[in-house]
Amino acid sequence: MVPDTRMRLGAVMKALDDIIAPAISADKKYALEQLALIQKSIALIQNQIIHEYSFLIRDAMDYLELANSIISLLPEDETIRANLRQEIIKIEEQLPKVIPDRETDEKNIRLFKAYMENTVEQLMSKTELSNYQQLFDVILSHSEKQTTRDRVWTLATGFDPAPETLPSMKESIYHK
Repeated sequence: MVPDTRMRLGAVMKALDDIIAPAISADKKYALEQLALIQKSIALIQNQIIHEYSFLIRDAMDYLELANSIISLLPEDETIRANLRQEIIKIEEQLPKVIPDRETDEKNIRLFKAYMENTVEQLMSKTELSNYQQLFDVILSHSEKQTTRDRVWTLATGFDPAPETLPSMKESIYHK
C-alpha cells in the first residue's frame, strides 16, 4: 500500500460532513464556525500536500540563487563569501537537480506496481517453472518488507498488535 494522505484526509472530511456536522445543533454557532475552519484547513492541506516537497525544493533553489548572487558581489578575500560557498556546496549535494513532479511520479509508480502485480500473478500460475520456489521466496520476501513498512506507516493509529517489533519510520523508509 502506497500511502495516500489525500485519500485519508478525504475520509476525515467525509466523517466531519456525515457524522460530526449533523451532530452540532444550529444554535452552536461557535462550534459550527470551528468545524468550517477545520474543513477548510483540511481541504487546503489536501490540495497542497502533493506539492509540499516540491515547494521546499523550489524554496531552497531560490535561496541558492540568492546565495550565489551575494557571493558574486563580495570580495574574494571576504570570510563570509568562503563560508557561504561551503554551505552552498553542502546543500547542492543534497538537493535534486530538478524539482520533482509528484503527481507524475505517483502515476508512473502506480502503473509500474500494477504491471509488477500482473507479472507476479502470471509467474505464480506457472508452477512448472524450474525456479518456482526461488521466485516464490523472492516474492514472499518482498511482501514481508512491504507489510512491515505498511505497519510502521500506520503505527500511530495504535492498532498494531506488536509495535515493539517494528523498526522506526526512518529505518523502514530510508534503509534497505
